[in-house]
Amino acid sequence: MLMLTVLLVVVHNVGANKTLEAKVVGFQTEISLYPHAVFMLVKRHHGDYICGTYKKKVIFVVHNVGANKTLEAKVVGFQTEISLYPHAVFMLVKRHHGDYICGASILNQKILLTAAHCIEKPYKSVAIFAGHTANDLGQRYPVREVVPHEMYNVRTVDYDIGLVLVAKPIKLGPMVQKVAIGHYPIESDTAAVAGWGLVDEENQISSKYLHYAKLKVWSYERCRTFMSTLPRGCICAGDFEGKTYAAPGDSGSGLIAEGYILIGVVSYKGQDLRSIVAFTDPSYYFLWIRDTAKRLFCDY
Repeated sequence: MLMLTVLLVVVHNVGANKTLEAKVVGFQTEISLYPHAVFMLVKRHHGDYICGTYKKKVIFVVHNVGANKTLEAKVVGFQTEISLYPHAVFMLVKRHHGDYICGASILNQKILLTAAHCIEKPYKSVAIFAGHTANDLGQRYPVREVVPHEMYNVRTVDYDIGLVLVAKPIKLGPMVQKVAIGHYPIESDTAAVAGWGLVDEENQISSKYLHYAKLKVWSYERCRTFMSTLPRGCICAGDFEGKTYAAPGDSGSGLIAEGYILIGVVSYKGQDLRSIVAFTDPSYYFLWIRDTAKRLFCDY
């Protein structure tokens, strides 16, 4: 696997057999820190070589070379680091008819907040992974109990909120942190959502790495003007020309304001508004969250 390296690579021509030896004079880094960098492969008749170039606007482009096909990925988020979104948890749900993924946010060392439709029964198992940018490299925590809101309605998507109780305490640290929720709505013009959902919804391209999107936040009243069936207890976020937004696989992920305040949980979006996403407002369900979390602690 080729990795992005800071500075440069010096290539030496060694011996008569012309063996190339690369001596690295830089250090491996992440593309999120140098998003202008582009890898360029040049094919010549006498051999291939590589160069670098730059781009002004950051996008991720995926090429499928073969059968005269070139596939361009339309990005719905940008790769980031778990240290910037340490509340984010990857959730793998196994069902009899197949597996699917969701996101969740850490409320405390035993309780996570997610969407009800992510943990709707029946299922075979639920596991969460915390503390790593790659969804399969985080610390795995088995789940003891899940509680979707008892009034969740799959048809209207009302009450799309739920709690997850882990079997052992989550170890907090720089890469694993709690979010805060308020009893009253938090007003914010913009917020960020991070998750492991599709990075190209149109072409169904996924990534194992955490991605984020910064979104414009709309009030419930404003959302209702273009999402007429939006349930009470919801807000929406995004814009009509948006290139980044929450996508399939991001359900249950948190919408974060001011770096640590959870103001929404990814719920759904209308078919005609790909870049406008409905979020369940946790402040609307504050008492339910408090009382249900208390019951879970007492039961176990």
